[in-house]
Amino acid sequence: VVGMTVDQAEAALRQAGFRAERQTQDTTDPAQVGFVLAQDPAGGGFAKPGDRVTITVGKLDGGGNTPGNG
Repeated sequence: VVGMTVDQAEAALRQAGFRAERQTQDTTDPAQVGFVLAQDPAGGGFAKPGDRVTITVGKLDGGGNTPGNG
């Protein structure tokens, strides 16, 4: 589900019989906001129906604390 929007990913996981758990990761790239950046277990990995799949979703880093700023 990496590369999907969070809504698409959660729907796909539910349809496949998995429980989706969402976590966020700060990003400075607006193109990554709201999209799945990673999943655990990885696609093609072993999971049985009913198992939890954790998806990592991009969230805009509002802190402005990037290397080289200051």
